Order: sequence, then C-alpha cells, then structure tokens
Amino acid sequence: MAAIIEKRELRDFDWLTAVLAVAIVCFGIWQIHNAQPEMPYWSKQIVGLGIALVALIVVAFTDYRRIIDAAPVFYVGGLILLILVLTPLGVKVNGQQAWLKLPIIGQFQPSEFVKIPVVLMLAKYFGARQAGTLRLKEVFIGVAILAVPVGLIMLEPDAGQAMTYFPILGVILFLSAVKIRYVVLAIAACLLIAPLAFWIGVQTGKIKQYQIERVNVILDPESADPRGFGYHTVQSM
Repeated sequence: MAAIIEKRELRDFDWLTAVLAVAIVCFGIWQIHNAQPEMPYWSKQIVGLGIALVALIVVAFTDYRRIIDAAPVFYVGGLILLILVLTPLGVKVNGQQAWLKLPIIGQFQPSEFVKIPVVLMLAKYFGARQAGTLRLKEVFIGVAILAVPVGLIMLEPDAGQAMTYFPILGVILFLSAVKIRYVVLAIAACLLIAPLAFWIGVQTGKIKQYQIERVNVILDPESADPRGFGYHTVQSM
C-alpha cells in the first residue's frame, strides 16, 4: 500500500469531503449514543465506520481499472450472498428473510452491499462497448444483469429494496447514450403496467396490507392515520 500511495495522490485527494463525511458520521454516532447509551447500536456504528474507512483508502488509492476488471468476481460473490439469505443461514425479520448471519461477521443485509457489485458489473459491460447510442440488445443485457439480483431479493421478499436497484440501471443507461425512444417506451410501459400489476397483486394477495397502506398514503395522505402509516407524510406537509 505504501508503494501505491504517492505524494501526488495524497495531495490530490479530496481531504475536505472525506473529513466532512467522517464528521457527519461521528455526529450521528454521538447522537445514537446519547439516545441509547446502554445499547450496542453506537458501538456497531463505530465498527462500520472503521470498515468504511479501510474500504475508502483501498479504493481511493487503487487503479479503478483493476476494480472494474474484478467486477464479475464481485458480482458473482454478491449473488452467492443473496442465495445464502434464502437458506437456513438467512434470518427473518418482520416477515422478510433479508438478513444473513455469519460467524465472526455477524448479522447484515446483503442486498444493501450487492448494489456496489451491480454498479461495477454494469459499468464494466457498458464501458467496454463501442461509442455511439445503445442498441436494444445491449439494453436487454443490462436489464438481465440487474434482473438476477432483483429476482433473488424479491424472493426474500423485499420489494422496497428491489425497487432501489432500478435507478442504478436508469442512470447508467442515460450515461451510456441510450436512445430517447427507448426511454419513452420504458416510461409508457411502466405507466401502463404498474397500475395493472398493483391491482393483480392486491386481488391475489401478493401485495400485503401494509404495502397497500404505503401506496394509499402517497395517493391520499389526508385520509391516512396520522399516528400510523401517515405519520411521516403528515408531518412533512
């Protein structure tokens, strides 16, 4: 590591942003400690901060091309973690088997971390293509790269977490010069399919009552329970 970190790289590093980010995290840890000093939540945050700082140093002073080249390895590793969640190693919390408990490491939610390998894999694929607008085949391959982890997350089931993956693909497609007609078609398809899919989900019982309540809060916040599902929406109005 010492051979990789040169004076020029240390000088060019954005120390201000890094220090501000660490300061914000430390302030949050302090607030958690003040709220529940007898609970281990704040100490876990310190461990997380330490891991994040190590990752920051490794990534910041490593040639990004090496990281991109290793994207398939990270991607497959992420899929393995998502598969392990569905095995007896997975931990069910609030009806969702979205957590993984491993020796030494402890309990964590793989779907949060797998976003990074997905970004790297999409960047590797679209970065290797020739210049020009995207072809429909290339868009479908990008969708397939995203669909595998999203499908595994839906089996947990965690629809909310799965939805957070779609903006990742949207941004990368935009930066990869996707044709505007594909964007229009995708938006039109979503506007047509989403209400139908929601109705089918409600009729078949696939969409739970709490999920229906979340949608109702957005569509009609005034009729929502101000002390229940509608609390945050009402407070923000």
